[in-house]
Amino acid sequence: MKLFHKTLLAVALTIMVLIALLSFFWRDTLLDSYSGFEHKEMTHHMERVVNTLREDAANPSLRLNDWAAWDSTYRFMADQEPTYIQNNFPVPFTLTDIGVHFAAYVLPDGRLKHTLASTWEGEPQWREFPRSLAEKLTRDSLLVAHPTNDNKLAGFVVTRDFVLEVGSHPITRGDRLGDRRGALVFAAVLTPAEVKRLGGIIQVPFEVDRLDAPALSAEKAEALARLQALPRGTIDVLPVDDRHVAGHAVIDDVYGKPAILVSATMPRAIYAQGLAVASQSLILLAVIGGVFGLLNMLLLRGIVLGRLAALSEQVAAIGTAGGLSARVEATGRDEISTVAEKVNGMLSQLEANQAAILELEAWRKGEQRYTELMDASPTIVFIVTGGMVVYANPNAGRYFAVTTPQALVGRPFADLLEPGESREFFLAAAERLAAGAQDLLRMEVKALRADGVRIDLELAANMMQFAERPSVQVLAQDVTETNKAQDRLARMDKEMEIATRIQTSLVPHEMPIDRFDIAMGLVTASEVGGDLIDYIPHPGGRFWLAIGDVTGHGLTPGLVMMMAQSMITGYVLDNPHASPAERLVRINEALFHNVRNRLRNDNYMTLQLIHHAGDGQFVAAGMHCDLIIWRSATGVVERLEVPGFWTGLIPDVAEATTDFHFELAPQDVLLLYSDGLIEASNAAGEQYDMDRLQDALARYAELPVGEIKERIFADVQAWLVEQLDDISIIVLRRHADVVAGGGLVEVALE
Repeated sequence: MKLFHKTLLAVALTIMVLIALLSFFWRDTLLDSYSGFEHKEMTHHMERVVNTLREDAANPSLRLNDWAAWDSTYRFMADQEPTYIQNNFPVPFTLTDIGVHFAAYVLPDGRLKHTLASTWEGEPQWREFPRSLAEKLTRDSLLVAHPTNDNKLAGFVVTRDFVLEVGSHPITRGDRLGDRRGALVFAAVLTPAEVKRLGGIIQVPFEVDRLDAPALSAEKAEALARLQALPRGTIDVLPVDDRHVAGHAVIDDVYGKPAILVSATMPRAIYAQGLAVASQSLILLAVIGGVFGLLNMLLLRGIVLGRLAALSEQVAAIGTAGGLSARVEATGRDEISTVAEKVNGMLSQLEANQAAILELEAWRKGEQRYTELMDASPTIVFIVTGGMVVYANPNAGRYFAVTTPQALVGRPFADLLEPGESREFFLAAAERLAAGAQDLLRMEVKALRADGVRIDLELAANMMQFAERPSVQVLAQDVTETNKAQDRLARMDKEMEIATRIQTSLVPHEMPIDRFDIAMGLVTASEVGGDLIDYIPHPGGRFWLAIGDVTGHGLTPGLVMMMAQSMITGYVLDNPHASPAERLVRINEALFHNVRNRLRNDNYMTLQLIHHAGDGQFVAAGMHCDLIIWRSATGVVERLEVPGFWTGLIPDVAEATTDFHFELAPQDVLLLYSDGLIEASNAAGEQYDMDRLQDALARYAELPVGEIKERIFADVQAWLVEQLDDISIIVLRRHADVVAGGGLVEVALE
């Protein structure tokens, strides 16, 4: 199989494997994210349903405000106003107009003084008061036995026949003073029509079932079983199939016992959108992979494989011809051209060696044969006798722009070198060699070409006999371009050093913090790191902390880090009282635009903003490593996960970014860190990990914050074999006292 076919197969297999892996992980990650949003949305809908039902169940109680604490009702209960019922409830409409279907006037001993009941379907008609409701209106019932004149009761009551929305108030005088003369109970049947009406109001269709209903569907029965195993008040959300998601919740009755099951089923619009996005992404990924593979092969064939094949054919042709004078084509300035030049150099060397062998055999016949050998040498060769050039090979003649090498003969060798200490030293050393010294002299000097250009020459000189006189053989090589390349490398090193100083200078220096001590540390793994730590104060003892980590290492992540730091400072100072989530959404939008559209790069980062809102209250937002807090009251180390998303990966993270609140009590210690710390590996490949970091904080928590930072740094440095990532630490302790005083920011850069 030819190299082209092998390369084609390797590239195709690599792209297919990469596409398969990316497809698998991307689809799962994307669908998990959309499922999370779907669960959150359905939970919100169910909360609205539950709140709507509870508000609706309170309506009978609201109607009672004008009836129970009324002097007419109070006199009626003492048989002092016999026309009360006729005056106030002459027809069924008078009952249904106040939004209830049943009314009961109950004496303190539980006897029913008077009851009213109306139908709820069609034209209202008087009907018999339901016995199942009357049975619940006993002397000791919560609906009858009100402990105070201001006591009110509202909620659901489930009887054998109905699910009722019930309100009960004690019957008192209008000024709510005096003895209670029983209780007035209003009830409304929770009908399917009422449930449908409420669902239409909130745009969420739902169903209500009694918990003791014998005909619960299998889905509702399973949901009820799950809810009974969970804490009360929990909302159960579970997909029914690929197209629908269901939510269930249990609502208690007025006695505080589970009474009704509320169920809602909604289309899985968010999940369907996720499936569509995943499918489109997979198709796009496959198309991009195919195009990339095709372009890659075309480029490989044009830039690498075709040239390698041509080089191979030329070498084979030279080998077949058996001559060493032929040369392969060497164009460009890449590795293949370097190989071609090496082949040509090897051929030249072989040819030169072949010529040298022939010339050396003839050398014994005279010095003329030696000069012929030097004439064929690619090196600049001079023979100097008594300070004068007595021989120069053709390469020397071409280099110094004379018509023939003989034009250099008879000239002082010193004229070819630029005046200066190096020339004088070399000439003195050459004279010492001519006087009989056996040393091999090597040094670099400045020289002038015939066109006046200054060049650097590396000279090597040794003694020889020429024309029967002691002479100095000088071999010269132009190293001007080599020196320029070394100078460029030195300048690049200097520029990287300056960039590193700029990056580290962005870390805040010492400054006071009211009621807190803080220490910061940053150790970079390369010349320019991607870790970010920052502290921004504002009046009133409040301040902001920021910590983040840009993907990758080197100059570009350093630039992205500097962009993010500038945006944080600008947005925070613009509105220091805004929430971290709001600031982070704006920073994400700006960073995404700058990195994608200006740097033309795809770097992104973890970024977490923490705002001290006063009195130890903190608000955090953004995805980064978990917060670690040592609680001084218990000595326990806690881990807090702040919800969020990558910063700069997508243009809008508002849906995934929320504020997270936590508190630091006096003497509590907060530790922020980058993943370079917990992922530091020892010789066995074990990571330092979270457990070791928590144990370290527990050991050192009572030390000053600066020493906590140094101890943890020392532990990690002793653990790791080679630092492959930046390591950042912020240690923050709240003072024990409440007197305004100065904490200290301590910053360490390594």
